[in-house]
Amino acid sequence: MKLDPELSSSGASAPSAQPSRLARWALAACAALIVYGSLTPWTGWRDTGVGALAYLVAPWPRHLTLFDVVVNVLAYMPLGSLGMLALYPRWRGFRAAAAMTALGIALSAGMEALQTYLPSRVASSVDLLTNGLGTLLGAGVAAPFVHALLDRGAPGHVGSRWFRRDAAPALVLLALWPIAQIDPGPMLFGNGRAGLESLPTAMPALSGAQPVIAAWAGFGPVEFMLAEGVVTFCGLLAAGLALVSTLRPSAPHYPLLAALCIAALGSKALAYGLEFGGPYAFVWVTPGALSGLALGGACLIVAAHNGRAVLLSRVSLICLCTLIAVVNLVPANPYHTLWIEQWDPGKLRHVSAVAAWLSMAWPYAMLVWQAYDGLPRRRTPARRT
Repeated sequence: MKLDPELSSSGASAPSAQPSRLARWALAACAALIVYGSLTPWTGWRDTGVGALAYLVAPWPRHLTLFDVVVNVLAYMPLGSLGMLALYPRWRGFRAAAAMTALGIALSAGMEALQTYLPSRVASSVDLLTNGLGTLLGAGVAAPFVHALLDRGAPGHVGSRWFRRDAAPALVLLALWPIAQIDPGPMLFGNGRAGLESLPTAMPALSGAQPVIAAWAGFGPVEFMLAEGVVTFCGLLAAGLALVSTLRPSAPHYPLLAALCIAALGSKALAYGLEFGGPYAFVWVTPGALSGLALGGACLIVAAHNGRAVLLSRVSLICLCTLIAVVNLVPANPYHTLWIEQWDPGKLRHVSAVAAWLSMAWPYAMLVWQAYDGLPRRRTPARRT
């Protein structure tokens, strides 16, 4: 029986209690999302003459609702749960829960203080209390299962069996990919839009730019369909190949790929269904999207069967570059513009802002990881993923 060389170097003789790099990367990602959502819209900063900590002694908001309380608690629960996993085994039990609760309160206090300088946000001691409660609840929910997840049971060893030991950043980004699909962009998997759609017409003085501008202005239904096919194909391959490149030969390639794709498509359908109504949950299913899904799925099946990790990582990087170029150069779809005018995130506007930011930033973050992953590095001792 032939053993995976990395598995043989990190076999049963390794200590059972080891820190989880995946949990620590996930904790950092969770904190980043909280910071972005807390400081949305990131514009209009000004000093109103109120102290940054004045909210601590200010009266409670008059229009406090149960919905706001629940959202504040739920927003910080993942922080507490992931913190318990990230601190293990150095800190455990009550000590870890107390540390994570203090960290959650400190993070929330900082965000509320900064919101003082955002006129569109309201700093509140209620938010601070509910965020701290959410962190404590998250830590309490995770505490009984930390040892079982990381040491005692099969979940604690699945990372070493299925994934490369240095794959934690990529796995966190791949877990965020379905969330990035919540943003109702004009094309399926069309992440990475940075507002450059008008770039071709903004540079008429460039030498040789007139043919490009003419082609840009002549975009019609057929061209949009082809562009969506290319974007869907590249987006699916970029994420799918990135996942396959992190897997060991013994990992269940096809089920993991299927789970990733189902999560992304399900996230898209759920978001559309909640915002526009049940009949519109699959309005994003267009000929261009279907063709990109079919071709991309076929390529993933072939790649998962006999692809090499290094080659797959390079192809994923190329797909990311193509995706970023196409989504930023294809002009705005007028049909989608009219459609999106109906979209009102309402009370979930901050969640929507986080999803939009994640949709924009995800390809660039994965691009950085793929470029870093391709650099030659000295092999390090095995660690838990």
